Amino acid sequence: MAVMLLARYELTEPDRFLEAFDGFEGARQRAGAITHGLARSMDDPRTVVAMIEFASRGAAEAFAADPERLATLDEAGVRERTDELLEVIRPLASISAA
Repeated sequence: MAVMLLARYELTEPDRFLEAFDGFEGARQRAGAITHGLARSMDDPRTVVAMIEFASRGAAEAFAADPERLATLDEAGVRERTDELLEVIRPLASISAA
């Protein structure tokens, strides 16, 4: 069962966060991440949502609680963080033109 870590971040410095997120690619790979993406609020650019998919709940939980991840988020100016684990029942897919 694939699991999506849906992480909502309230940021003090969006550019610093994006740099840290990009720099954490290796750690995501080592943790078993399959895919990842970011979305930013259109009303408040200091609100970002990360979607990181894992093959199992255990891998997602371990990554979410990883002290290195939490320290990196603190250093990147994350002032509030909410993590939620979601079971992937249908993965993201492209919509093809009919």
